[in-house]
Amino acid sequence: MFADNTETRSLFRIKADGKDTVVLRRISAGKLVTYDGSAMKAAEAVDADPFAGRVVVIGSSYTGSGDVHNTPLGNMPGSIVIANSLVQAKTLTESEPASPWLRNGLSLVLFLVFALLARTLVPVAALILIFGLSLASVFVLSRTLGFATAFDVVAVGLSGFAMFKFVDMIAQLLLQVPKKGWKVLLKH
Repeated sequence: MFADNTETRSLFRIKADGKDTVVLRRISAGKLVTYDGSAMKAAEAVDADPFAGRVVVIGSSYTGSGDVHNTPLGNMPGSIVIANSLVQAKTLTESEPASPWLRNGLSLVLFLVFALLARTLVPVAALILIFGLSLASVFVLSRTLGFATAFDVVAVGLSGFAMFKFVDMIAQLLLQVPKKGWKVLLKH
């Protein structure tokens, strides 16, 4: 646990409104409450600055508490997992979406690439590449334009591709009806 003062080691800092802001700071419970042997009471004078206008996560942050979870970054106390999730959620929701022209243009490019892959490759290879390209697009675009924009671009590109394939399959069936009649619906 760390005492709350200017030398407090912060877990995460960001630039907000032109100044360096501590996002995650651990504050010892001993700084907030007193224990006289029979009961705990709130400490008389607690500085409000670490709490004012912030989300406060209350929980233990030491591994001996038993509230430890396996994460991709290693074992972490539950309160730290929650705090990290809050910080990331805020980052994801506060990104400015790109302009509609840029989103639609990127979706059109993605759709054209998907259509080209579907026309030139066997279906399974095309689907594997489309899946990989979709994931890569979300990853790259979310880093540059924000998650909301990345999701919109890929969702619209995939939806357009699905409609394209539906119309393409219907057209192919209709073109074969004069030769095969109703048997065009059967697999051979």
